[in-house]
Amino acid sequence: MGSFTQSKMFHRGVVCSNCHEPHSLKLVAEGNAVCTQCHSAEKFDSPSHHHHEVSNAGAQCANCHMPKHTYMVIDERADHNIRPPRPDLSDKIGTPNACTQCHTNQTNQWATTAVNRWLNAQQKSLTEHYGETLFAGRKGDPAAAQKLIALSQERNQSAIVRATATGLMAPTAESLGAAIASLQDAEPLVRRSAITFLEALPPEQRLENLLPMLNDKIKTVRLEAARVLAVIDLTTLKGAQQKSLEKAFAEYVATQKVNADTPEAQINLGIYYTQQGQLDLALKAYNRAQQLAPAFTASYINMADIYREQGEETKAETVLRKGITIDSKAAQLQHSLGLSLLRQKRYIDAEAALQAAAKLDPNNQNIAEVYAAILDYLGKTDAAVSALEQLPQKSPEILAAMAGYLEKNSDYAGALAKAKKLAEKNPESKELRTLIAKLSAMQQAMEIANKPTETPRLQTTEEKTPFQWWWIILIGMLTALAGFIGYRYVVRK
Repeated sequence: MGSFTQSKMFHRGVVCSNCHEPHSLKLVAEGNAVCTQCHSAEKFDSPSHHHHEVSNAGAQCANCHMPKHTYMVIDERADHNIRPPRPDLSDKIGTPNACTQCHTNQTNQWATTAVNRWLNAQQKSLTEHYGETLFAGRKGDPAAAQKLIALSQERNQSAIVRATATGLMAPTAESLGAAIASLQDAEPLVRRSAITFLEALPPEQRLENLLPMLNDKIKTVRLEAARVLAVIDLTTLKGAQQKSLEKAFAEYVATQKVNADTPEAQINLGIYYTQQGQLDLALKAYNRAQQLAPAFTASYINMADIYREQGEETKAETVLRKGITIDSKAAQLQHSLGLSLLRQKRYIDAEAALQAAAKLDPNNQNIAEVYAAILDYLGKTDAAVSALEQLPQKSPEILAAMAGYLEKNSDYAGALAKAKKLAEKNPESKELRTLIAKLSAMQQAMEIANKPTETPRLQTTEEKTPFQWWWIILIGMLTALAGFIGYRYVVRK
């Protein structure tokens, strides 16, 4: 359904029964006749449009515009996004395309060249796709910041696209303004995403912006507002505000209890009770989650976090180790155990746990950064650099950490290279320009210090020039004269 709601057909008023018989779900017509109910057969059901022989599978609308994918291993479905194939995006962001799904012996570039040739003949070209912006946002690319804000407000895009863009926005004054504006969006999915974004605000500002959302006509929007406002202490409010929040919290808890036989609902209750300071109820909820799904790692991590807040690190460690015995491949459990051991100042044990986490999830930048920090603390700075170097994608924070470790090891050339790479993504950073200047100076100083010097030697008689000989004679004469004068002075005395 999420795919279909992104399509132009959905936004033009097309519904399921326009293509499918409501009871049997069979198509209302054969092949392209389903599409030519609305689209001109003369224009679209012809080689001039699909560029294939009429008898070829490529001439079928659905094969190009609704390629099939297998979901949950066994469920093959046609993509109801109903968009033109975009083989160019396959190389850019790794998405599949209908062309090479059929032409398996060809490359994405081959398909892109063909599509561009067809479009050029019509004086058209491939346009930028929202997927490129979302892909860059998921990678944390700073260049995507403004595009994500613009995409979140682009009304001709589907709700799911705008909601996703909102969720990927970096927290800035401009993105905050965009999120607040999205609270009034006509689409519930966008409003809900905007509420989630505002979770980054302090509690007082959340309350100011989200209190009206507790009366939203859509329940999922109200529930998300209640969840984000769960940090508010009800005793600090009065009158209508307090009653409104009490009602919202009651609805939230009741909704979770409807699904009390699922670990997800118990986790939600545990988080809510923790934020409300009802820690005994939170622990009970996490215990219940563990009973329902022993391998559900979040229940162990959240329970350990309560014990951490209570200063009971030994209990936190016990809970985490219990989770690890059930799922030894859970990187987050190993990571949380490592943090607990760090707080207990058991650094060698912490290193082992954090190393295990890094091996289990080698692409996780947060895990790698903490592991590198303990290695550096233990005097293994080279190993810290190696731990970060193995990450396939490196955020600005990771590059900065690597530059710091390399500088600490007096590897100024390596640190300078990382700093310059970081500056390419953050050209406005004064701090980086200062760091680059400093590292450049240090590298030059090291090069000068390490440059081999020639041992001075005396010139032989044969190597002396006539000019040098005259100087030697003159200095000798002056020395003799000074000696004679000194002698006459002493005699007179």
